[in-house]
Amino acid sequence: MYSSVKKGNYLSLKPFLDLNQNDQWDENEEFLSEVNLIQKNKTFRKNVTNNSIKLYGIDAYNPKTYTIDDEELNNPFITPKYQDIKLESHPGGEVELKIPFYIHFEIEGEIQLFDDDNNPIERVGQLPLNLYKYNDDEQGNEQPELFKTYWSEPDGFYVLDKVRPGKYMLRIDNEFIAGQEITCTTCEFILNTEEAKDYVLFANTLTLKKQKR
Repeated sequence: MYSSVKKGNYLSLKPFLDLNQNDQWDENEEFLSEVNLIQKNKTFRKNVTNNSIKLYGIDAYNPKTYTIDDEELNNPFITPKYQDIKLESHPGGEVELKIPFYIHFEIEGEIQLFDDDNNPIERVGQLPLNLYKYNDDEQGNEQPELFKTYWSEPDGFYVLDKVRPGKYMLRIDNEFIAGQEITCTTCEFILNTEEAKDYVLFANTLTLKKQKR
């Protein structure tokens, strides 16, 4: 991210939790006073007042890259949109730099293979999983759109990280199943992060069954 700051020795910073992901600070969104900037391990004197952070000692006469320091948030599921910011000086008034932070979720689950008598045989690894996100079409109807394809781990478990807020459907890849001697019995799982009580969501077990020969 690039921004500009007047020739001076301080910068106003406004980091916030962007709940609706519109990159704008809304009144109901949390101001993150713990955030700071560092430059090659150099820290700056900090003063927090009225939902704004003033960092003193920033030299903007020469373009420099600063790293957003969010360590004091102590929450790996809240991350900034930009990790680094390049500041360039210019004449003018005070510059306030707004930095949106996003919430991320993690989805965990497993894939289980059963026999004809519904007895578990083993977990299934190296299987493609398609994650669809529901978006509204022009008529306002929810439509699933492919967001990303993941693969289960060799032990049959899977972890989907950095999933942004929203409604999703996780589904075993149909084309992969068609080429195997298995059928899909529980093929998909629908989840909505708005209903989540934690940042880690546990999906229902996806199940497969061996085809009869």
